[in-house]
Amino acid sequence: MKEQVLYYVKLASISVLNWIAINLINLFTFLVTFFVGIYMFSDEIQFSGGSGAHAGMVMVYLYLIQAFFERPMEFLMLTFIFFSPGFIYILSNKYVLSKIIHRLLKDKAENTLEPIMDKVLVKFQSQETGILKKSTDYARVKLKLVQQLKSESENKIQKRVLTYGLKKAKLDDVDFTDPNINFNQIIKQKTIATLKEITNPSLSKIILILILDWLFLIVIAITC
Repeated sequence: MKEQVLYYVKLASISVLNWIAINLINLFTFLVTFFVGIYMFSDEIQFSGGSGAHAGMVMVYLYLIQAFFERPMEFLMLTFIFFSPGFIYILSNKYVLSKIIHRLLKDKAENTLEPIMDKVLVKFQSQETGILKKSTDYARVKLKLVQQLKSESENKIQKRVLTYGLKKAKLDDVDFTDPNINFNQIIKQKTIATLKEITNPSLSKIILILILDWLFLIVIAITC
């Protein structure tokens, strides 16, 4: 028990550190590329719509429109840089989750994840036998299974991983009315197989966005 607790503490710590590292780089890149880019870009746009003190939001919109028509390429690059932290934030969450799932599947799938699935499925079958008689109720089956899984008093990381896999698993090809079907085995196999298919941790998209941020700043510096 103590060994498992230490394992999950270590797993959570590494994941949090990865997330913090990615988003610190994300923040640094944004602060440099956006504000330096804005400084160089604004020098090239001579706004003729009014003075800054009394301009208000209308003048801001007019300035953005003028900037777009005068320097469309640079404007779009700055727009991309402005929104890139949000993209990286979302991708960093997915990356950390996929890394946790990948590590769990590699280290603990047979010892921890599968027993939890067995426990949930046995309880589900004893309580929800009526649902399984309708072959078109696969969406409801999935929903009930997710609810059952969330109600279990297991490790939060394990529950989150299995819930994620169960939500992504496709059950519409399962005939629940077939008396010869091994419901527990099929659901468990589909959940684990889905996790293996979708959890290949990669930083490639995050790195690509960061490279584009710096590349766009260089282009702005050259053209402005």
